[in-house]
Amino acid sequence: MARKISGEKVEDSASYRDAKANAAEYARDPARLQSLLERAKHKAHAQQRRLAEVWDSLMAAMRLLRAYARGEYRDIPWSSLLSIIATVVYFVTPLDLIPDFLLGVGLLDDAALIGWVLASLKGDIDRFVDWERAQGGDAIDTDVDDPAQ
Repeated sequence: MARKISGEKVEDSASYRDAKANAAEYARDPARLQSLLERAKHKAHAQQRRLAEVWDSLMAAMRLLRAYARGEYRDIPWSSLLSIIATVVYFVTPLDLIPDFLLGVGLLDDAALIGWVLASLKGDIDRFVDWERAQGGDAIDTDVDDPAQ
């Protein structure tokens, strides 16, 4: 069952519904959103190999959220923002549809959800990446990508 997990199945889970219910609180509190992103950054870098298929999308989404928290980027629909935040909340939550402590399968649901949600929001993510590129190197928040920073 675990190998056949889909993003839609994860999105229908109680764990994702809980994450979605809390997403607006994160969106309205920049400090809390920054804290969430720090936890997500550390977990992502620790699991980078297991997240290879969704890595680029996840990093772009985290940079988008960081720019949003800083007030630098607001050109995203509220519903898309909440979906991205809920996905990051789900990712950092260890006890979800498939608990993260289950070696070999614990991140399958996280990766499936990340891939599915971010693919469905590809237009919003692409617009952010285009904006990011237009800002030049100074606006790009590399500390999401580079754990050494």
